[in-house]
Amino acid sequence: MAEAHSAVAFSFAITHDGWDVNFDREVLYLVWESGIRSWKKRLARFRNSVHNGVYPGHLQSLYVLWTLLVAVHFGGFHIPFGLVRKALVVLPGDSTMWQVIACLLAALTMWLSVIFLMRYLLKLLLMYKVYLFLYYKYIKIIFIFTYAICKYLCNF
Repeated sequence: MAEAHSAVAFSFAITHDGWDVNFDREVLYLVWESGIRSWKKRLARFRNSVHNGVYPGHLQSLYVLWTLLVAVHFGGFHIPFGLVRKALVVLPGDSTMWQVIACLLAALTMWLSVIFLMRYLLKLLLMYKVYLFLYYKYIKIIFIFTYAICKYLCNF
């Protein structure tokens, strides 16, 4: 019973003299630290799921593409498929901030389409099993070609 009593961080009592509040700072600090630890783990799980969701690509490449699109857009050049203009039609304003957000949406669209294209090409290449039924000299050529493409796509 003494162990359970020492684990109580906060207690109060109402007596005829008034009310009495007792709290243990050390236990409250440990509860606070456990909450912070759990939120750090939750954030790490979220970041890991985002990273695994866009496997062949990295978020840094999205930032580079966004910066490049903003520079090209404000440089006066046309962005392929008019993605920024199409996004500006949907957005509520035409100020500089909304143009940067439109560039972000265009960059995200281009980045995700490249990422999913790379992902499904890798899946297609790794599912290819016809080389099992070919002659040895052809196996070597196909294996080298497939390995080179996989290596290129993974290092993109």
